[in-house]
Amino acid sequence: MAARVHGTCPYLMSDNEIKAEAEFYHFAPLSCALFGCLVNDETKARMFARIYDNRIVMNHPIAPFCCCTTPICIADSVTTFFYDKPPFRAGPCGPPCCCVPCTCCGPPVMFSYNPKCCCIDLKDMCGSQVKVAPANLYGCRSCICLGQPCYVNCSVPLLTGVKNADAFICAAKARVDGFKNKHGLPEAEMTIFEFVSDNISLAGVELGSSRRAPGQEEMS
Repeated sequence: MAARVHGTCPYLMSDNEIKAEAEFYHFAPLSCALFGCLVNDETKARMFARIYDNRIVMNHPIAPFCCCTTPICIADSVTTFFYDKPPFRAGPCGPPCCCVPCTCCGPPVMFSYNPKCCCIDLKDMCGSQVKVAPANLYGCRSCICLGQPCYVNCSVPLLTGVKNADAFICAAKARVDGFKNKHGLPEAEMTIFEFVSDNISLAGVELGSSRRAPGQEEMS
């Protein structure tokens, strides 16, 4: 009798303990506090993003009739990302170029995106986002050495309306670093973690900034 192979990948083995969890503003999963009245409690109760030792699991429930949606009509949309695959490790480009490896423009990036305007913090109005980009484009910025990182333009949001985006990024970094060291994955292939601020001046010039998330040893 052949030995069982399915489900035996060592990267999938986990203690299944929740290490950290995202906190959301009252209007999540919608994008703005003005829409908070359109989200019912059942939708909020089903929304989560949890960090484990080998993966991140998130649920983005879909309520087709907003606040009028009954519990039976709410559809779950659960996604799991293991740390040995994108977006936590270099891999193929996104659609429609999925067959092309995205390994020549730097490591992938996971970052918190914090909205500001004229140095005014807008998180209470719009919430922060957790976003991912397939490569950091070697740290290039939109205005050569000023402005936001160029990778922001090719990023996609994983989470919106997040209260503790920076802390979530730090917790994710700690777990991905531990996973990388445990399994001996190449440093150059693993994602980097950063904080990005979206700050727009009155003249419309981007004054955005970014900084690297603190290392695991600095958070202990």
